[in-house]
Amino acid sequence: MKLPEVIKGVLARNVRLFSFDERLNAEIPAEVDLTDRGLVMVDAIHHLTHKGIVYDLSAYAAAVADGASLDLTLAVDNNKTVHLLPHGAAESKAMSYLYEAPTVTVAGTPVTAANRNRRDFAPAHTTSIELAPTVSDPGTLLHQQAMFAATGAGNKLGAPSTGGTSEWVLKEGETYLFRMTNLAGQAADAWLNLVFYEADQ
Repeated sequence: MKLPEVIKGVLARNVRLFSFDERLNAEIPAEVDLTDRGLVMVDAIHHLTHKGIVYDLSAYAAAVADGASLDLTLAVDNNKTVHLLPHGAAESKAMSYLYEAPTVTVAGTPVTAANRNRRDFAPAHTTSIELAPTVSDPGTLLHQQAMFAATGAGNKLGAPSTGGTSEWVLKEGETYLFRMTNLAGQAADAWLNLVFYEADQ
C-alpha cells in the first residue's frame, strides 16, 4: 500500500506519544526502555487499576457441608458495564457455576469490593454484591467447571481451582450468581473471588 503524500518522509524519531493525566491536568509522555529502546507498555487491567476503577472481592467459607454451596450475587446497575474475571478454589472436589438472572427470595449480606488502587478510595459505583443470599432458582447457567480433589499431602496445597484470563461482560440491569458447590463427600472449605472493572456504556 502506498503512503499518502502528506506523511512521506516523516521520521519515526519525530513522533512523540502522550497520555493525559486527569489528576495532574497535564500531558504525560510515553516511556521508552533504555536498554532495547522499546516502548514501555502495560496490560489493560494494569492501566485500569492505575485509573482507580478495578475492584476486588473475596469470600471464604470454612467447612461447607457436603452438597452445600458458597454463593455470591452481583447486581449490575443500568448505567455501567461490568467486565468481570471470576475465580474460585475448593479444598477438595467441587463444582463452580455462573448463572444469569437468579431468583433471590432473601437478600444476602452486603459486601464491599476493595478498590485495587489504594490511592483512590472510590467504591464501585453501581455494582451491588451480596454474600449467602437465599436463591429459589439459580437462573440461566452460563458456565460450569469441575474441580477434582488434589493429590499428595494436604489438599489445600495445590487445591482444585477455577478461573481464567478471559473476562465476562455483564448485562446492564441484570443479576448474576456465582456458586461453589462442595462435592467432597464431607465438609470442605471454599473460596470465591471477583475481580471487575466498571465502564461507561
